Amino acid sequence: MTDYIVNFFKGDWLEITGKVVAIVFVAVLFYVCFSYAYKRRLIRAIVLDCVLVAMALLMCLLNVANAQFYVYIVVALIVLTNVAFFANDFKHDMFKGTWKRTFRNSSLDGYAPNSDQLHKTADEIVKACLHMSKSDIGALILIGDNIAESIVESGTALDADVTSELLETVFFPKTPLHDGAVIINGNRIVAAGCYLPIVQDKDLPREFGTRHRAALGVSEINPAVTAIVVSEESGIISAMRDGKIKRYLDSDTLHDILVGALHISDSISEEQLWGVNNYEQQ
Repeated sequence: MTDYIVNFFKGDWLEITGKVVAIVFVAVLFYVCFSYAYKRRLIRAIVLDCVLVAMALLMCLLNVANAQFYVYIVVALIVLTNVAFFANDFKHDMFKGTWKRTFRNSSLDGYAPNSDQLHKTADEIVKACLHMSKSDIGALILIGDNIAESIVESGTALDADVTSELLETVFFPKTPLHDGAVIINGNRIVAAGCYLPIVQDKDLPREFGTRHRAALGVSEINPAVTAIVVSEESGIISAMRDGKIKRYLDSDTLHDILVGALHISDSISEEQLWGVNNYEQQ
């Protein structure tokens, strides 16, 4: 390894500068790929990145012939494999930004709903969820302002006031948008029919269906997002935030959760609302 380092830094200042720049570039590249894979919980990409870097270091330590050439091959493999794993998400996040940026650049730029409007929004969501619960209509509602644009663009843009009638219409069975998620920011429905990644956690309760798993996945990736789920099979209303789950919600508890999700008031702490237990039926 010592011989490799000595030989690596042999040459004139221009050649050494080029090598240092190359090292910094590779380090930054690996950091970006690893961080992005970790953020997206792409375990296979993380493991593959670590294996490839370990191979490169091992070749240097063992003074393998043409080690520098093989290091370049490893760098190329890191780039290609990570592009294959999250090309679409990377494109959306790096070149188009997040939905939060898009929302701010919309026709509502500079608009901020007041407390009365947000309370009305919470009441409308509670009303819709209770009606759908009694009718065994499934629903998935996401509330937050930092959901990836790739998720928002998978649905249909609405940009409409939150009303119970509209929510119930969207989720009514056999309508075009009923299978996806509705995304709400402030007192506006931004999009409907949005598709979400699904958690494959085997420890989840057996009765958790696609909506519950999708809601949990988004809440784990985006801790500031609150997901509301109405079960189509049982009518049970659940809420998820930062990987925590509250089930069997009545109107008062659901309203308290929405007050926190919409940032109307901070009189109820996160611990009071969510506790510390994951997957607990409450």
